[in-house]
Amino acid sequence: MNKYAIFLKIIELGSLSKAATFLNYSQSAVSQAVNALEKEMGMTLLNRNHHGVSLTSDGSQLLPYIQQLATAFQQLNDQAARLTGLTTGLVRIGTFSSVSTAVLAPLMQQLKQAYPHISLELLTGDYSEIESWILAGTVDFGFVALPTKKALTTIPFIDDDMLAIVPSDSPLSHYTSLPLARFEEHPVIMLTEGEKRGVLELFKQHHIHADIQYITQDDYTIMAMVENHLGISVLGEMITRRTNYHIQTVPLDPPLTRHISIAFSQRKQLSIAANEVVQFLKRHAPAAQ
Repeated sequence: MNKYAIFLKIIELGSLSKAATFLNYSQSAVSQAVNALEKEMGMTLLNRNHHGVSLTSDGSQLLPYIQQLATAFQQLNDQAARLTGLTTGLVRIGTFSSVSTAVLAPLMQQLKQAYPHISLELLTGDYSEIESWILAGTVDFGFVALPTKKALTTIPFIDDDMLAIVPSDSPLSHYTSLPLARFEEHPVIMLTEGEKRGVLELFKQHHIHADIQYITQDDYTIMAMVENHLGISVLGEMITRRTNYHIQTVPLDPPLTRHISIAFSQRKQLSIAANEVVQFLKRHAPAAQ
């Protein structure tokens, strides 16, 4: 990885040691990359202290240009790969738990066999975070639920039915489908933004005043809380496929499906490696089967 990309990873993580661990480099190698960049620029770019690192005033002013240099360096590598016929590079993907566990993980071995010289970095977040990462260039592409931002190009990937999550020993577990009105009668545990976007809109459309008492960002935390009778929830079917929690999934009445797409910025061209990964996922997308 070039010194410009290393510098950007340090800024992203706020620490030389964290960047070294993430990149699987020694801290000395990361420090040398920063020193080389500062020597090249003829100025100090980072403030270093026991709390981590931060940009100096000069570093802040040069940051956009360093980002451009990192992009140009990647484009140079892409062109070299194009000329040699060898697809290499690091591809950063914004994703969320259900896609990672139910779809990406089973495809990883095939992807690695098809493109052995491509490395993948998965960043996990909610829909809004992933959209922001794509537009900021933090990731090459990501998975989002439709509708999404107009500045993003999308490719349909998979549909995921949203299900009520209730304790396995609850009377609600015997329902063949759960009326939305039941969410007014029981404590509700919601995910932050992500699924919350579609679920709350469904509640609003049907004039349901859900008794939301907990909000968390983790699907598995929700399942554990439901198992312990802290409330009921709504999660995508994919995330519930492999779980040992004592919970029961019940279809919603009326039903709700989230439409998950691959998304990338309209303003930035995908690298060769990122485009190859997108095309691979497109060919293997459940929506294309």
